[in-house]
Amino acid sequence: MEDRSGRFSVIYHGPCQTHKVQRLSEYTQYKFKIQACNEAGEGPLSDIYTFTTTKIPPATLKAPKIHQLNSNICEVKWESLEPIKGDSIVYNLQLISEKGTDLIYEGWNTSFSFSNFLTNSHYSFKVCAGCQYQNSAGIQEVWGQYSPSALYSTYKQQPGPRKGSGGKGGSGPSEEKDEKPKIEMSDDTFVLILVIGFAPVAILSAVVIQYFLVN
Repeated sequence: MEDRSGRFSVIYHGPCQTHKVQRLSEYTQYKFKIQACNEAGEGPLSDIYTFTTTKIPPATLKAPKIHQLNSNICEVKWESLEPIKGDSIVYNLQLISEKGTDLIYEGWNTSFSFSNFLTNSHYSFKVCAGCQYQNSAGIQEVWGQYSPSALYSTYKQQPGPRKGSGGKGGSGPSEEKDEKPKIEMSDDTFVLILVIGFAPVAILSAVVIQYFLVN
């Protein structure tokens, strides 16, 4: 392998046909040559093979945070990453809903306002960071892994019983006294009450009839 001074040095000698080269730098060009050897001596060197390592993708972000701005808009925010060796950092925001998965934002900002949601639905948001650089082929991007999901629900909670208060809009003590609890009775309960009330009458009637028949 060629070193920094431009000279080639042996990095492997042995019977195997593969060798793993470690501790390489990202997006760096390396040059290799190979030759075969036996007891008679060394064969000619091969042509130079040039290999360029890839960019290291950005780190995985934490789950984004969701803030409710008003009844129709929520803001999704995520952490920012510093540029890697001068390369720009861009972000993808993904929405997962009952309809499927959609990419709703791609850019340099670290927040996004989302307003196209439905009531009584569940949503999940995930974000990933990408490294954007330019080479002879144009602008290239290397993306990291998506963050854990942040959950958002538009289900409305049912309000609990309101306690009376002396303030404006509250029920006063006199109103609370006038209110009487309402007892609702189902059809099954009504039939059960009739059966329980009729049973003693039927038993008593049977005893009286049997008494007169015997006597």
